[in-house]
Amino acid sequence: MWGGEFTFANALFESVSGYTTTGATILRDVEALTKGLLFWRASTHFIGGVGIILFVLLILPSATGTRSSIYNSELSGLSKLNFKMRTRQIARVIVVVYLSLIIIEIALLWVLGMNFFDAICHAFATVATGGFSTKNLSVAYYDSVWIEVVIMTFMLLGSIHFGLLYGTVTGNKMNVFTSKSVRTYIGLMFLGIIVVAAKLTNDGFYSWWTSLRYASFQVISLGTTTGFATVDTPNWPILTIIIIMYFTIQCGMVGSTSGGLKFDRVLLFYQSLKRQIKLVLHPSGVYITKLENVVI
Repeated sequence: MWGGEFTFANALFESVSGYTTTGATILRDVEALTKGLLFWRASTHFIGGVGIILFVLLILPSATGTRSSIYNSELSGLSKLNFKMRTRQIARVIVVVYLSLIIIEIALLWVLGMNFFDAICHAFATVATGGFSTKNLSVAYYDSVWIEVVIMTFMLLGSIHFGLLYGTVTGNKMNVFTSKSVRTYIGLMFLGIIVVAAKLTNDGFYSWWTSLRYASFQVISLGTTTGFATVDTPNWPILTIIIIMYFTIQCGMVGSTSGGLKFDRVLLFYQSLKRQIKLVLHPSGVYITKLENVVI
């Protein structure tokens, strides 16, 4: 990725940001880039989102030892609970879910009026929870509630364990609707959105529905480590910034494209802390820490 306003250092920065789905950019005028560069830039999210390690798992099936060590570093033990599959099966499930989400989102964005090229680039960035846009104003450029709803939905789906999404479609007992972690994750996200929207409305920034629109998009976008924007937030009340920062640290679930600490680990930390407090109060008690009904 080298040309236009790119120096070698800037091109390296943009590429690393894309492959790691960080989404940080040094570009001052994204729209000045050629479509070829924009597509390549979006493709770094596409590759980085599914995890280049998973591509290695599928392309190099004969490298047994390497495959095992790479797999263990890519997916933590928490993300494999109740999914008794071989390494290549899990890799295929993740790739199938990933590609399916991208194809569906491209179609929806195109139907809603986004041109096909932009729909592809934004779908790559959304499901990969990366955040590169083809527009200087990011998603705010389109000023469409329905486009925002679609992007919010797929940012959220991209931040949920892909095994659970697959289980939901295939009828597995472990799915999005039966997972306590998913319910808690979405519930906390919803609570954060309501509090942010209420604060914005109370402080006179926007009407209730406009506050809800902006709060929903920003909390989900930053809480899933995607980074798309529909409004400038630096002037928002400090409480709303703190809430958004919390979700930025917590992030999505293991087994997803989301980065950060991961919600499952935050939940496990909370349960472990609660167990330790109980042990301090009742040293002779026996307390078990569970995640998705599995003893940790």
